[in-house]
Amino acid sequence: MRIKFTPILKKLSIIFSASLFCLVISCHFKTDPSNISTSKVSLNQGYKKLNSLKKRDSLDSIRALALSDRPDSEQETPSGMQEIKKIEKSYNLYKEYDTTLLKEKDSLHLIIKYYCLKNISVSIPKDLNYSNSGFQTHPFASSIILINRKDTVLNKEFKANYFTAIIGDNFGGNLSKYGSIIAIPSISKKSKNDLDIVLSFSIAIPATDIGYQAFMKISKNGKFKVLKEYD
Repeated sequence: MRIKFTPILKKLSIIFSASLFCLVISCHFKTDPSNISTSKVSLNQGYKKLNSLKKRDSLDSIRALALSDRPDSEQETPSGMQEIKKIEKSYNLYKEYDTTLLKEKDSLHLIIKYYCLKNISVSIPKDLNYSNSGFQTHPFASSIILINRKDTVLNKEFKANYFTAIIGDNFGGNLSKYGSIIAIPSISKKSKNDLDIVLSFSIAIPATDIGYQAFMKISKNGKFKVLKEYD
């Protein structure tokens, strides 16, 4: 038998259904107040942590930007141990510069060799180098060969103490004891329009800022002269 709903029954049915639905929803979402408080604390902690990370990232970015904007003279230098490791890795290094220069009617063949003297050991005191700890190393030397046409007019090996003996040592004798040629000598730009060849040497104690630049003037006949300055 089908029940026929009157308009009044339909309204009551709708009201009853709505009330029942609200009751179910209210029971389902009822929460312990202590849980709500706990959620708020966790959320606040999360925001604090996020803000802290943002501030740290921002500071890191500012530091990086500040470092990149510094002039080269103010950039951070490698640590002492990094410098020492770099030197130790270069012991097997061999460099050679070979060129032909025209000086008036003469054709000069210049060869510059740069290498480590592994048979000689030097102990750098801890109060001199960047690492504040003494270390043992090997000095570097350079051989200069000059050929005028077919004649070898100069063929000599040079060490750091050759320069300090002539120019002097204003570092308490330390440059003479522990010095090295720290890079392959280069042709000075100052000799570009000169009849002589002028080479530039860097003389220093490894892993320190103790040293100076020296020059060597070489004539086409192989005669040479060490100079502290060259005009």
